[in-house]
Amino acid sequence: MISNEEVKKAAKLSKLIFKDDEIQRLQKDLSGILDMFNSLEHLNVTNIEPLKSVLTINLRMREDESSVQDLQKELFQNAPKKSNTKSSDFNYFIVPKVVE
Repeated sequence: MISNEEVKKAAKLSKLIFKDDEIQRLQKDLSGILDMFNSLEHLNVTNIEPLKSVLTINLRMREDESSVQDLQKELFQNAPKKSNTKSSDFNYFIVPKVVE
């Protein structure tokens, strides 16, 4: 069972504020949730395969194809000019300062 202190600590970590009666209710609710998870420990799952997908259909696969292209010139064609220099001269975009 979860203690009041653990509920208060979780509330503090999540930056939530609860009244005392709410803490009591949360303690009861969270303890019930954890009890449900603890009941799963007693299940026998030795012959059960892990679930890979809820779908039973096979998806079509395609070959991976590498398409390495140098798009640098195309990308920098639309770069704005600043003081008679283009961004492509430096291989990066020149933008206005946003943080002072």
